[in-house]
Amino acid sequence: MKARAVCVAAALLLFAVTAQAGEDRSSCTPEPQSGGGWQVGTGMEVDVSMIEAMTAASILKVGPYDKVGETMDELLQWVQDKGVEVTGPAFGVYYDNPETTPPESTRFEFGVPVPEGTGGDDEAGVQVKTWGSRLAAKALFTGPYDQVGPTYGALGQWIQQNGYRMAGPTIEVYLNDPNQVPPESLQTRVCFIVEKSEPSAEQ
Repeated sequence: MKARAVCVAAALLLFAVTAQAGEDRSSCTPEPQSGGGWQVGTGMEVDVSMIEAMTAASILKVGPYDKVGETMDELLQWVQDKGVEVTGPAFGVYYDNPETTPPESTRFEFGVPVPEGTGGDDEAGVQVKTWGSRLAAKALFTGPYDQVGPTYGALGQWIQQNGYRMAGPTIEVYLNDPNQVPPESLQTRVCFIVEKSEPSAEQ
């Protein structure tokens, strides 16, 4: 899981370079929007649909993205120790662009969906909250975590070229377990929170 942490910073840096002309930048349950299921030049399919609202236990940290792996370990150990039921795939939320935010100030969150009514744990730094439904552009990457970067770049370009703009953080949903499948079979759903761009006054 440590490789996942190293890759996050590299992937976000690649996206920052690719999408710097744009604005600031979960299992995902489809709720069809106009034009879902596009194929882009890389063969990657882009889906624009709603992220389903959920209750999740998570740990929020401020610091370098290479600490994500440690945060994953903390939360998963807490889940195991407390016997908490996990109701969906784990996810990571990356709030800041490392191209413009110092490493010591970047914010990230790692979480797992849990049943409604699950209690948090202040001592362990675990909070349980409801995540609202949001519109997202999504792409599925299959392969080692440290090779997800081009998916960020391609998805960022697609958003700019198809009438959307960033409206929230990046979310990665980890659809299988790296302890159970080989690196080439790992699946990561990359989700960018988006909204429709307003037509410019000049158009």
